[in-house]
Amino acid sequence: MNTFLKNLLCIALVLIAIQPAWAQVEEENEEEDYYTSGDEKIKGGWGFNIQVSSIGFVLGGLYSQKLMPGTMLNYSLDLLWVNGKNEQQTQNPINGEITTINGESILMIPMEVAIKKRLFAGTMSSDLRPFVTAGAGVVYGWFIDTQSPRSFLPADQKKEQFTPTFLAGIGTDIGRPGGVGYGLDVKYQYLRFAHYLGERKKFDNIQVGFHVNF
Repeated sequence: MNTFLKNLLCIALVLIAIQPAWAQVEEENEEEDYYTSGDEKIKGGWGFNIQVSSIGFVLGGLYSQKLMPGTMLNYSLDLLWVNGKNEQQTQNPINGEITTINGESILMIPMEVAIKKRLFAGTMSSDLRPFVTAGAGVVYGWFIDTQSPRSFLPADQKKEQFTPTFLAGIGTDIGRPGGVGYGLDVKYQYLRFAHYLGERKKFDNIQVGFHVNF
């Protein structure tokens, strides 16, 4: 084997030996750039959310404002349709018709501001962004009607009233930074009125929801 072929073989062996380490360094650099560029691409914007609550159903809009890398400020305005305290549904065994008993018609409008803090920003892909959130706001409550006789309602009754509310939860945003983002969350909401709104004052609830940010 001549000298040229020997040198060529040595170079090939060296390149094969260092390729894994070379690829690892390039991959780490790409990941570092991806985390950085990913956070830079995450901006504020409008969105909407749908929540299934332990006391009803929530549908609303939101606006997100970026405060600093990994931290957002969310403003939300929702409609919360509340189930009756002792509301039940029964099904007629003959025709299958579903009937609601002990129903109440209560509408609430929560207006809230919350801080959302991203977790594990340096160790997880920007396509999956877990977070914690906490906030506060004010809720307008409107008691509309009830299936029960009004004489059965508590005496300390006020048809329309406002009250403060507090919430905290966890969740995750999904989707490439800079595009449409989707997310899931679980929240606990502290919600109590000074006077009865229908059959109760206390409306503390747990919400499991889905949100979209544009």
